[in-house]
Amino acid sequence: MLLWSVVCFTFVIALGVLLAIGVFRGTPSSKMIRLFHGVLAVAGLGMVTTAMSRGDTRLGINVALGAVVILLGVIIGLIRIKKMNPSALVACHIWLAAMFYIILVFFTFVPSF
Repeated sequence: MLLWSVVCFTFVIALGVLLAIGVFRGTPSSKMIRLFHGVLAVAGLGMVTTAMSRGDTRLGINVALGAVVILLGVIIGLIRIKKMNPSALVACHIWLAAMFYIILVFFTFVPSF
């Protein structure tokens, strides 16, 4: 399950890069990219939460970080609807998501830690 969540979040990152480029350039982003980015993020976090509920307690940090990252993403989306440019929030979103992804990859490929 963790390997599939890593695959899912890899796609989330690719879509997120496209969205971040739009924010930092000040251009609107595609609704489909935003939708897929959000849906894949929630699906990936669901997989991580399921793996944690099945006994992998190390993933608690990932569930907490993932929830904060998704909440920030929703706030960013709401701000972008008002035609504002939340660059600082996007930067925070990116850094927290990067920490989430690095920890997830580490726990996936180093299971004995």
